[in-house]
Amino acid sequence: MGRMEIEIDKKGLRSALELCVVGAIIVLAGYFIAGKWDVFFAFPPQAVAPISLADGAGILPDENAFYINPASTTPIFLGVKELEKKREALVWEKRSFLVVDEDAATVSFYDKGALRATYPMVAVPVSGSFFDIPRGFYTLQGKAENHIAKDGRAHLSWAVYLYGNYLIRASSPLRGSAAAGLARDSVGVQLAPDQAKELFAAVVPGIPALVMRQDSPPTVSFAYFRKTLLPHAVPEVTSASALAADIETGEILFEKNKNYADPTASLTKLMTALIAKEEVKPDRLLAVGDEALATYGDSAQLSRGEVFRASDLMHGLILESSNDIAVMFQLAVPHFIDQMNAKAKELGLTKTFFEDASGLSQRNTTSAADLFSLLRHIGTAYPELLTLSQERTYTITSANKKRVHTWGNVNWPAGDKRYLGGKAGFTDESIQTMAGIWSTRMAEYGGRKIAITLLGSRNRVADVRAIIAYLEKDFVYGFASSADAKNRSASLSGREGAAIYEAIQAVR
Repeated sequence: MGRMEIEIDKKGLRSALELCVVGAIIVLAGYFIAGKWDVFFAFPPQAVAPISLADGAGILPDENAFYINPASTTPIFLGVKELEKKREALVWEKRSFLVVDEDAATVSFYDKGALRATYPMVAVPVSGSFFDIPRGFYTLQGKAENHIAKDGRAHLSWAVYLYGNYLIRASSPLRGSAAAGLARDSVGVQLAPDQAKELFAAVVPGIPALVMRQDSPPTVSFAYFRKTLLPHAVPEVTSASALAADIETGEILFEKNKNYADPTASLTKLMTALIAKEEVKPDRLLAVGDEALATYGDSAQLSRGEVFRASDLMHGLILESSNDIAVMFQLAVPHFIDQMNAKAKELGLTKTFFEDASGLSQRNTTSAADLFSLLRHIGTAYPELLTLSQERTYTITSANKKRVHTWGNVNWPAGDKRYLGGKAGFTDESIQTMAGIWSTRMAEYGGRKIAITLLGSRNRVADVRAIIAYLEKDFVYGFASSADAKNRSASLSGREGAAIYEAIQAVR
Protein backbone atom coordinates (compact mmCIF):
# COMPACT_ATOMS: atom_id res chain seq x y z
CA MET A 1 0.00 0.00 0.00
CA GLY A 2 2.94 2.31 0.80
CA ARG A 3 4.52 1.69 -2.64
CA MET A 4 1.28 2.62 -4.44
CA GLU A 5 1.10 5.93 -2.54
CA ILE A 6 4.67 6.81 -3.61
CA GLU A 7 3.92 6.06 -7.27
CA ILE A 8 0.84 8.25 -7.19
CA ASP A 9 2.83 11.11 -5.66
CA LYS A 10 5.52 10.88 -8.33
CA LYS A 11 3.00 10.96 -11.14
CA GLY A 12 1.23 13.93 -9.57
CA LEU A 13 4.51 15.79 -9.16
CA ARG A 14 5.54 15.06 -12.75
CA SER A 15 2.16 16.28 -14.04
CA ALA A 16 2.42 19.47 -12.00
CA LEU A 17 5.92 20.16 -13.33
CA GLU A 18 4.77 19.58 -16.90
CA LEU A 19 1.89 22.04 -16.43
CA CYS A 20 4.28 24.65 -15.05
CA VAL A 21 6.64 24.26 -18.01
CA VAL A 22 3.78 24.52 -20.52
CA GLY A 23 2.43 27.59 -18.74
CA ALA A 24 5.84 29.28 -18.76
CA ILE A 25 6.24 28.57 -22.48
CA ILE A 26 2.82 30.10 -23.20
CA VAL A 27 3.62 33.24 -21.19
CA LEU A 28 7.03 33.68 -22.84
CA ALA A 29 5.55 33.15 -26.26
CA GLY A 30 2.85 35.72 -25.55
CA TYR A 31 5.41 38.33 -24.59
CA PHE A 32 7.54 37.50 -27.63
CA ILE A 33 4.54 37.84 -29.94
CA ALA A 34 3.54 41.11 -28.30
CA GLY A 35 7.00 42.56 -28.88
CA LYS A 36 7.63 42.89 -25.14
CA TRP A 37 10.61 40.55 -24.87
CA ASP A 38 12.76 43.25 -23.33
CA VAL A 39 10.41 43.39 -20.34
CA PHE A 40 12.13 40.27 -19.01
CA PHE A 41 15.55 41.86 -19.25
CA ALA A 42 14.73 45.29 -17.87
CA PHE A 43 15.07 46.18 -14.21
CA PRO A 44 13.18 43.81 -11.93
CA PRO A 45 9.61 45.03 -11.49
CA GLN A 46 9.00 47.13 -8.42
CA ALA A 47 5.75 47.60 -6.62
CA VAL A 48 3.92 50.58 -8.08
CA ALA A 49 1.42 52.12 -5.72
CA PRO A 50 -2.06 52.18 -7.26
CA ILE A 51 -3.82 55.47 -7.71
CA SER A 52 -5.28 56.37 -4.37
CA LEU A 53 -7.64 59.25 -3.87
CA ALA A 54 -7.79 58.99 -0.09
CA ASP A 55 -6.67 61.98 1.96
CA GLY A 56 -2.90 62.29 2.12
CA ALA A 57 -2.28 59.45 -0.32
CA GLY A 58 0.35 59.59 -3.04
CA ILE A 59 -0.13 58.67 -6.66
CA LEU A 60 3.03 57.17 -8.13
CA PRO A 61 6.69 56.97 -7.10
CA ASP A 62 8.37 60.35 -7.39
CA GLU A 63 10.43 59.34 -10.42
CA ASN A 64 7.28 58.97 -12.47
CA ALA A 65 5.41 61.95 -11.03
CA PHE A 66 6.77 64.01 -13.95
CA TYR A 67 3.57 63.55 -15.90
CA ILE A 68 1.59 65.67 -13.45
CA ASN A 69 3.15 69.02 -14.30
CA PRO A 70 5.79 68.41 -16.97
CA ALA A 71 7.64 70.92 -19.06
CA SER A 72 5.53 71.27 -22.17
CA THR A 73 7.94 72.52 -24.82
CA THR A 74 6.51 71.16 -28.06
CA PRO A 75 9.07 70.01 -30.64
CA ILE A 76 9.57 71.97 -33.85
CA PHE A 77 9.67 69.67 -36.88
CA LEU A 78 12.32 71.00 -39.25
CA GLY A 79 14.14 69.86 -42.38
CA VAL A 80 17.68 68.48 -42.44
CA LYS A 81 19.27 71.72 -43.67
CA GLU A 82 17.48 73.76 -41.04
CA LEU A 83 18.65 71.39 -38.32
CA GLU A 84 22.23 71.63 -39.57
CA LYS A 85 22.01 75.41 -39.27
CA LYS A 86 20.62 74.98 -35.75
CA ARG A 87 23.59 72.79 -34.82
CA GLU A 88 26.04 75.38 -36.20
CA ALA A 89 24.29 78.13 -34.26
CA LEU A 90 24.35 76.15 -31.01
CA VAL A 91 28.07 75.48 -31.42
CA TRP A 92 28.69 79.16 -32.16
CA GLU A 93 26.69 80.17 -29.08
CA LYS A 94 28.63 77.62 -27.00
CA ARG A 95 25.43 75.89 -25.90
CA SER A 96 25.16 72.40 -24.45
CA PHE A 97 22.94 70.13 -26.57
CA LEU A 98 22.29 66.65 -27.94
CA VAL A 99 22.31 65.37 -31.50
CA VAL A 100 20.33 62.16 -32.04
CA ASP A 101 21.41 61.02 -35.51
CA GLU A 102 19.41 57.97 -36.52
CA ASP A 103 21.10 57.74 -39.93
CA ALA A 104 24.52 57.51 -38.29
CA ALA A 105 23.04 55.53 -35.35
CA THR A 106 24.73 57.78 -32.79
CA VAL A 107 23.85 60.11 -29.92
CA SER A 108 26.31 62.98 -29.47
CA PHE A 109 26.63 65.28 -26.46
CA TYR A 110 28.00 68.79 -26.94
CA ASP A 111 29.19 70.59 -23.82
CA LYS A 112 29.30 74.38 -24.26
CA GLY A 113 29.58 74.00 -28.01
CA ALA A 114 32.31 71.35 -27.95
CA LEU A 115 31.71 67.69 -28.82
CA ARG A 116 32.38 65.73 -25.63
CA ALA A 117 31.08 62.23 -26.37
CA THR A 118 29.46 60.17 -29.12
CA TYR A 119 27.57 57.02 -28.19
CA PRO A 120 26.60 54.32 -30.71
CA MET A 121 22.95 53.29 -30.65
CA VAL A 122 22.23 49.69 -29.70
CA ALA A 123 18.57 49.82 -30.77
CA VAL A 124 16.09 52.29 -32.23
CA PRO A 125 12.28 52.33 -32.16
CA VAL A 126 10.36 50.38 -34.77
CA SER A 127 9.77 52.53 -37.82
CA GLY A 128 6.28 54.03 -37.86
CA SER A 129 5.47 53.15 -34.25
CA PHE A 130 4.43 55.54 -31.49
CA PHE A 131 8.03 55.54 -30.25
CA ASP A 132 9.59 56.36 -33.63
CA ILE A 133 11.04 59.87 -33.21
CA PRO A 134 10.30 62.35 -36.01
CA ARG A 135 13.08 64.67 -37.17
CA GLY A 136 13.05 67.98 -35.38
CA PHE A 137 14.25 70.41 -32.72
CA TYR A 138 13.39 69.21 -29.21
CA THR A 139 13.95 70.51 -25.70
CA LEU A 140 15.08 67.98 -23.10
CA GLN A 141 12.04 67.59 -20.83
CA GLY A 142 13.43 65.61 -17.91
CA LYS A 143 15.05 62.35 -16.88
CA ALA A 144 14.61 59.40 -14.48
CA GLU A 145 17.01 56.71 -13.27
CA ASN A 146 14.23 54.14 -13.40
CA HIS A 147 11.42 54.81 -15.82
CA ILE A 148 8.24 52.80 -15.24
CA ALA A 149 6.72 52.34 -18.68
CA LYS A 150 3.12 53.35 -19.31
CA ASP A 151 2.08 49.70 -19.48
CA GLY A 152 3.31 49.33 -15.88
CA ARG A 153 5.43 46.27 -16.67
CA ALA A 154 8.76 47.43 -18.06
CA HIS A 155 11.28 49.30 -15.91
CA LEU A 156 13.75 51.14 -18.12
CA SER A 157 16.97 52.58 -16.73
CA TRP A 158 18.62 55.97 -17.29
CA ALA A 159 15.73 57.45 -19.26
CA VAL A 160 16.13 60.89 -20.86
CA TYR A 161 12.85 62.39 -22.12
CA LEU A 162 12.57 64.31 -25.37
CA TYR A 163 8.77 64.58 -25.62
CA GLY A 164 5.75 62.33 -25.16
CA ASN A 165 6.71 58.80 -26.21
CA TYR A 166 10.19 59.86 -27.37
CA LEU A 167 13.09 58.98 -25.08
CA ILE A 168 16.68 57.78 -24.85
CA ARG A 169 17.38 54.98 -22.40
CA ALA A 170 19.61 52.04 -21.51
CA SER A 171 19.20 48.79 -23.36
CA SER A 172 18.81 45.52 -21.52
CA PRO A 173 22.15 44.20 -20.23
CA LEU A 174 21.59 40.98 -22.21
CA ARG A 175 21.00 42.66 -25.56
CA GLY A 176 24.66 43.03 -26.46
CA SER A 177 26.70 45.89 -27.86
CA ALA A 178 26.28 48.12 -30.89
CA ALA A 179 28.78 45.93 -32.70
CA ALA A 180 26.17 43.19 -32.78
CA GLY A 181 24.08 45.30 -35.16
CA LEU A 182 21.38 47.92 -34.71
CA ALA A 183 18.17 46.36 -33.40
CA ARG A 184 14.62 47.60 -33.91
CA ASP A 185 12.88 47.74 -30.57
CA SER A 186 9.65 49.18 -29.24
CA VAL A 187 10.56 51.85 -26.67
CA GLY A 188 13.14 54.57 -27.17
CA VAL A 189 16.58 55.04 -28.64
CA GLN A 190 18.76 52.64 -26.65
CA LEU A 191 22.40 52.90 -25.64
CA ALA A 192 24.63 50.42 -23.83
CA PRO A 193 23.83 50.64 -20.09
CA ASP A 194 27.15 52.20 -19.04
CA GLN A 195 26.97 54.78 -21.82
CA ALA A 196 23.31 55.57 -21.12
CA LYS A 197 24.26 56.18 -17.48
CA GLU A 198 27.10 58.47 -18.54
CA LEU A 199 24.80 60.47 -20.83
CA PHE A 200 22.17 60.64 -18.10
CA ALA A 201 24.67 62.19 -15.69
CA ALA A 202 25.89 64.73 -18.27
CA VAL A 203 22.64 66.22 -19.55
CA VAL A 204 20.26 68.58 -17.79
CA PRO A 205 16.59 69.31 -18.57
CA GLY A 206 16.07 72.31 -20.84
CA ILE A 207 18.97 71.80 -23.24
CA PRO A 208 18.19 71.45 -26.98
CA ALA A 209 18.14 68.07 -28.71
CA LEU A 210 18.35 67.78 -32.50
CA VAL A 211 16.90 64.60 -34.02
CA MET A 212 18.45 64.02 -37.44
CA ARG A 213 17.13 61.53 -40.01
CA GLN A 214 16.44 61.48 -43.73
CA ASP A 215 13.28 59.38 -43.80
CA SER A 216 11.21 61.41 -41.33
CA PRO A 217 7.54 61.90 -42.28
CA PRO A 218 6.87 65.23 -44.03
CA THR A 219 4.08 66.24 -41.64
CA VAL A 220 3.58 65.35 -38.00
CA SER A 221 0.34 65.69 -36.05
CA PHE A 222 -0.60 64.13 -32.73
CA ALA A 223 -3.84 62.33 -31.96
CA TYR A 224 -5.45 59.97 -29.46
CA PHE A 225 -5.35 56.30 -30.38
CA ARG A 226 -7.56 53.68 -28.70
CA LYS A 227 -6.94 49.96 -28.51
CA THR A 228 -9.03 48.00 -30.97
CA LEU A 229 -7.71 44.45 -31.07
CA LEU A 230 -6.73 44.02 -27.43
CA PRO A 231 -9.38 43.28 -24.79
CA HIS A 232 -10.62 46.33 -22.91
CA ALA A 233 -13.48 47.10 -20.59
CA VAL A 234 -15.30 50.43 -20.60
CA PRO A 235 -15.75 51.53 -16.97
CA GLU A 236 -19.18 51.03 -15.44
CA VAL A 237 -19.60 54.31 -13.62
CA THR A 238 -22.43 54.93 -11.19
CA SER A 239 -23.23 58.38 -12.58
CA ALA A 240 -26.32 58.97 -14.71
CA SER A 241 -24.21 60.92 -17.20
CA ALA A 242 -20.49 61.45 -17.69
CA LEU A 243 -17.92 62.80 -20.08
CA ALA A 244 -14.10 62.78 -20.26
CA ALA A 245 -12.36 64.96 -22.83
CA ASP A 246 -9.03 66.65 -23.50
CA ILE A 247 -9.38 70.21 -22.23
CA GLU A 248 -6.97 71.49 -24.89
CA THR A 249 -8.11 69.66 -28.03
CA GLY A 250 -11.73 68.95 -27.06
CA GLU A 251 -11.40 65.31 -28.08
CA ILE A 252 -13.94 63.15 -26.25
CA LEU A 253 -12.45 59.94 -24.84
CA PHE A 254 -15.36 58.64 -22.77
CA GLU A 255 -19.04 59.52 -22.61
CA LYS A 256 -22.28 58.33 -21.07
CA ASN A 257 -25.52 60.21 -21.74
CA LYS A 258 -23.43 63.35 -22.23
CA ASN A 259 -26.38 65.48 -23.41
CA TYR A 260 -28.90 64.46 -20.74
CA ALA A 261 -30.09 67.35 -18.54
CA ASP A 262 -29.75 66.60 -14.81
CA PRO A 263 -29.79 68.66 -11.58
CA THR A 264 -26.58 70.66 -11.24
CA ALA A 265 -26.31 71.07 -7.43
CA SER A 266 -23.27 73.12 -6.36
CA LEU A 267 -21.63 72.94 -9.78
CA THR A 268 -23.90 75.96 -10.24
CA LYS A 269 -21.25 77.90 -8.32
CA LEU A 270 -18.88 77.64 -11.29
CA MET A 271 -21.23 79.94 -13.21
CA THR A 272 -21.80 82.04 -10.08
CA ALA A 273 -18.04 82.55 -9.80
CA LEU A 274 -17.79 83.37 -13.51
CA ILE A 275 -20.46 86.11 -13.34
CA ALA A 276 -18.99 87.45 -10.09
CA LYS A 277 -15.56 87.70 -11.71
CA GLU A 278 -17.06 89.67 -14.58
CA GLU A 279 -19.37 91.95 -12.57
CA VAL A 280 -17.85 92.43 -9.10
CA LYS A 281 -14.54 94.20 -8.56
CA PRO A 282 -12.10 92.13 -6.46
CA ASP A 283 -11.70 94.84 -3.79
CA ARG A 284 -15.41 95.53 -3.40
CA LEU A 285 -16.60 95.01 0.18
CA LEU A 286 -19.67 92.83 0.69
CA ALA A 287 -21.56 92.52 3.96
CA VAL A 288 -23.24 89.40 5.33
CA GLY A 289 -26.98 90.09 5.56
CA ASP A 290 -30.08 88.29 6.79
CA GLU A 291 -31.09 86.96 3.36
CA ALA A 292 -27.72 85.27 2.89
CA LEU A 293 -27.78 83.81 6.41
CA ALA A 294 -31.31 82.50 5.87
CA THR A 295 -30.08 80.33 3.00
CA TYR A 296 -29.80 76.61 3.76
CA GLY A 297 -26.35 75.60 5.01
CA ASP A 298 -23.70 77.24 7.17
CA SER A 299 -20.45 75.89 5.72
CA ALA A 300 -18.51 79.19 5.81
CA GLN A 301 -19.55 79.98 9.41
CA LEU A 302 -20.45 83.59 8.62
CA SER A 303 -22.14 85.97 11.05
CA ARG A 304 -24.45 88.93 10.49
CA GLY A 305 -22.67 92.18 9.64
CA GLU A 306 -19.28 90.71 8.75
CA VAL A 307 -17.63 92.40 5.77
CA PHE A 308 -15.29 90.73 3.25
CA ARG A 309 -13.57 91.64 0.01
CA ALA A 310 -15.15 89.93 -3.01
CA SER A 311 -11.86 88.25 -3.94
CA ASP A 312 -11.69 86.63 -0.48
CA LEU A 313 -15.29 85.46 -0.66
CA MET A 314 -14.46 83.65 -3.91
CA HIS A 315 -12.41 81.16 -1.86
CA GLY A 316 -15.36 80.41 0.41
CA LEU A 317 -17.64 80.03 -2.61
CA ILE A 318 -15.41 77.48 -4.37
CA LEU A 319 -13.60 75.71 -1.52
CA GLU A 320 -16.34 75.50 1.12
CA SER A 321 -19.15 75.62 -1.46
CA SER A 322 -20.89 78.19 0.71
CA ASN A 323 -24.53 78.83 -0.22
CA ASP A 324 -24.50 81.99 1.88
CA ILE A 325 -21.66 83.46 -0.18
CA ALA A 326 -23.42 82.49 -3.42
CA VAL A 327 -26.43 84.54 -2.30
CA MET A 328 -24.15 87.44 -1.32
CA PHE A 329 -22.84 87.58 -4.88
CA GLN A 330 -26.36 87.18 -6.26
CA LEU A 331 -27.56 90.19 -4.24
CA ALA A 332 -24.52 92.26 -5.21
CA VAL A 333 -25.36 92.32 -8.94
CA PRO A 334 -28.73 93.30 -10.41
CA HIS A 335 -30.40 90.57 -12.45
CA PHE A 336 -27.65 88.14 -11.46
CA ILE A 337 -29.63 84.99 -12.37
CA ASP A 338 -30.57 86.49 -15.73
CA GLN A 339 -26.90 87.10 -16.39
CA MET A 340 -26.09 83.49 -15.50
CA ASN A 341 -28.62 82.22 -18.03
CA ALA A 342 -27.49 84.74 -20.65
CA LYS A 343 -23.89 83.58 -20.22
CA ALA A 344 -24.99 79.96 -20.60
CA LYS A 345 -26.69 80.84 -23.86
CA GLU A 346 -23.64 82.81 -25.03
CA LEU A 347 -21.41 79.78 -24.39
CA GLY A 348 -23.79 77.45 -26.24
CA LEU A 349 -24.85 75.53 -23.13
CA THR A 350 -28.16 74.30 -24.53
CA LYS A 351 -29.08 72.02 -21.60
CA THR A 352 -28.23 74.54 -18.88
CA PHE A 353 -30.68 76.61 -16.84
CA PHE A 354 -30.33 78.43 -13.51
CA GLU A 355 -32.98 79.47 -10.98
CA ASP A 356 -30.59 80.38 -8.15
CA ALA A 357 -26.88 81.03 -7.59
CA SER A 358 -26.23 78.29 -5.04
CA GLY A 359 -27.52 75.13 -6.73
CA LEU A 360 -30.12 74.37 -4.07
CA SER A 361 -32.90 74.60 -6.64
CA GLN A 362 -33.60 71.36 -8.46
CA ARG A 363 -34.60 73.44 -11.48
CA ASN A 364 -30.91 74.25 -11.98
CA THR A 365 -30.00 71.77 -14.70
CA THR A 366 -27.09 71.08 -17.02
CA SER A 367 -25.47 68.24 -18.97
CA ALA A 368 -22.05 66.59 -18.81
CA ALA A 369 -21.23 68.08 -22.22
CA ASP A 370 -22.27 71.59 -21.13
CA LEU A 371 -20.14 71.31 -17.99
CA PHE A 372 -17.12 70.48 -20.13
CA SER A 373 -17.71 73.58 -22.24
CA LEU A 374 -18.07 75.69 -19.09
CA LEU A 375 -14.84 74.29 -17.61
CA ARG A 376 -13.03 74.94 -20.86
CA HIS A 377 -14.20 78.55 -20.93
CA ILE A 378 -13.18 79.13 -17.31
CA GLY A 379 -9.75 77.61 -17.99
CA THR A 380 -9.25 80.10 -20.81
CA ALA A 381 -10.92 83.23 -19.43
CA TYR A 382 -10.28 82.87 -15.67
CA PRO A 383 -7.64 80.17 -15.03
CA GLU A 384 -7.11 81.62 -11.56
CA LEU A 385 -10.44 80.08 -10.54
CA LEU A 386 -9.05 76.61 -11.27
CA THR A 387 -5.83 77.44 -9.41
CA LEU A 388 -7.89 78.65 -6.44
CA SER A 389 -9.91 75.43 -6.44
CA GLN A 390 -6.74 73.38 -5.83
CA GLU A 391 -6.05 75.08 -2.50
CA ARG A 392 -6.57 72.87 0.53
CA THR A 393 -7.43 75.68 2.96
CA TYR A 394 -7.80 79.46 2.96
CA THR A 395 -7.65 81.58 6.10
CA ILE A 396 -9.20 85.05 6.14
CA THR A 397 -10.12 87.68 8.74
CA SER A 398 -13.31 89.68 8.17
CA ALA A 399 -12.61 93.33 7.49
CA ASN A 400 -14.66 94.75 10.37
CA LYS A 401 -15.33 92.20 13.10
CA LYS A 402 -11.87 90.67 12.82
CA ARG A 403 -13.18 87.13 13.06
CA VAL A 404 -10.81 84.53 11.64
CA HIS A 405 -12.24 81.99 9.20
CA THR A 406 -10.47 78.96 7.75
CA TRP A 407 -12.24 77.48 4.76
CA GLY A 408 -11.35 73.95 3.65
CA ASN A 409 -11.60 72.31 0.23
CA VAL A 410 -14.61 69.98 0.06
CA ASN A 411 -14.32 69.27 -3.67
CA TRP A 412 -11.62 66.62 -3.87
CA PRO A 413 -9.52 64.57 -1.43
CA ALA A 414 -6.17 65.99 -0.37
CA GLY A 415 -2.99 64.36 -1.61
CA ASP A 416 -4.07 63.81 -5.20
CA LYS A 417 -1.50 65.86 -7.12
CA ARG A 418 -3.21 64.99 -10.39
CA TYR A 419 -6.19 67.16 -9.50
CA LEU A 420 -5.88 70.47 -11.35
CA GLY A 421 -9.06 72.08 -10.13
CA GLY A 422 -12.82 71.99 -10.39
CA LYS A 423 -15.99 71.77 -8.31
CA ALA A 424 -18.14 69.13 -6.63
CA GLY A 425 -21.77 69.22 -5.60
CA PHE A 426 -24.45 67.28 -3.76
CA THR A 427 -28.14 67.44 -2.99
CA ASP A 428 -30.56 64.63 -2.15
CA GLU A 429 -32.14 64.95 -5.59
CA SER A 430 -29.03 65.44 -7.72
CA ILE A 431 -26.93 62.96 -5.70
CA GLN A 432 -23.21 63.66 -6.34
CA THR A 433 -21.95 65.88 -9.15
CA MET A 434 -18.41 66.69 -10.29
CA ALA A 435 -16.65 68.85 -12.86
CA GLY A 436 -12.86 68.84 -12.69
CA ILE A 437 -9.58 68.52 -14.55
CA TRP A 438 -6.93 65.88 -13.92
CA SER A 439 -3.46 65.33 -15.34
CA THR A 440 -3.65 61.91 -16.98
CA ARG A 441 -0.77 59.83 -18.26
CA MET A 442 -1.41 59.19 -21.95
CA ALA A 443 2.21 58.79 -23.10
CA GLU A 444 5.60 57.77 -21.70
CA TYR A 445 6.28 61.35 -20.62
CA GLY A 446 3.95 64.23 -19.87
CA GLY A 447 0.34 64.35 -18.77
CA ARG A 448 -2.67 65.45 -20.77
CA LYS A 449 -5.20 67.67 -19.02
CA ILE A 450 -8.44 65.67 -19.06
CA ALA A 451 -11.72 67.20 -17.92
CA ILE A 452 -14.16 64.76 -16.31
CA THR A 453 -17.77 65.76 -15.64
CA LEU A 454 -20.33 63.67 -13.75
CA LEU A 455 -24.01 64.13 -12.91
CA GLY A 456 -26.12 61.88 -10.70
CA SER A 457 -23.18 59.89 -9.33
CA ARG A 458 -23.40 57.67 -6.28
CA ASN A 459 -19.61 57.72 -5.81
CA ARG A 460 -17.89 60.52 -7.67
CA VAL A 461 -14.38 59.64 -6.42
CA ALA A 462 -14.68 56.02 -7.54
CA ASP A 463 -16.21 57.06 -10.87
CA VAL A 464 -13.39 59.52 -11.66
CA ARG A 465 -10.80 56.97 -10.59
CA ALA A 466 -12.34 54.31 -12.87
CA ILE A 467 -12.41 56.67 -15.85
CA ILE A 468 -8.77 57.74 -15.37
CA ALA A 469 -7.65 54.10 -15.08
CA TYR A 470 -9.53 53.25 -18.28
CA LEU A 471 -8.02 56.14 -20.22
CA GLU A 472 -4.48 55.39 -19.11
CA LYS A 473 -4.81 51.71 -19.95
CA ASP A 474 -6.60 51.90 -23.28
CA PHE A 475 -5.40 55.13 -24.91
CA VAL A 476 -2.15 56.52 -26.27
CA TYR A 477 -1.56 60.14 -27.21
CA GLY A 478 1.08 60.42 -29.88
CA PHE A 479 2.05 60.18 -33.51
CA ALA A 480 2.48 57.02 -35.54
CA SER A 481 3.65 57.50 -39.13
CA SER A 482 2.48 54.01 -40.07
CA ALA A 483 -1.11 54.97 -39.32
CA ASP A 484 -3.38 53.96 -42.16
CA ALA A 485 -4.76 57.01 -43.97
CA LYS A 486 -8.26 55.56 -44.10
CA ASN A 487 -8.95 54.46 -40.56
CA ARG A 488 -5.93 55.98 -38.80
CA SER A 489 -4.94 52.67 -37.24
CA ALA A 490 -1.45 52.17 -35.91
CA SER A 491 0.60 49.47 -34.24
CA LEU A 492 2.10 49.96 -30.81
CA SER A 493 5.28 48.14 -31.80
CA GLY A 494 5.15 48.60 -35.55
CA ARG A 495 4.75 44.92 -36.32
CA GLU A 496 3.18 44.42 -39.72
CA GLY A 497 -0.49 43.53 -39.56
CA ALA A 498 -0.76 44.30 -35.84
CA ALA A 499 -2.82 47.47 -35.90
CA ILE A 500 -3.89 47.36 -32.26
CA TYR A 501 -4.64 51.09 -31.94
CA GLU A 502 -7.07 53.21 -33.92
CA ALA A 503 -7.45 56.97 -33.89
CA ILE A 504 -10.67 58.08 -32.29
CA GLN A 505 -12.90 60.63 -33.96
CA ALA A 506 -12.29 64.32 -33.58
CA VAL A 507 -14.49 66.54 -31.42
CA ARG A 508 -18.12 65.44 -31.61
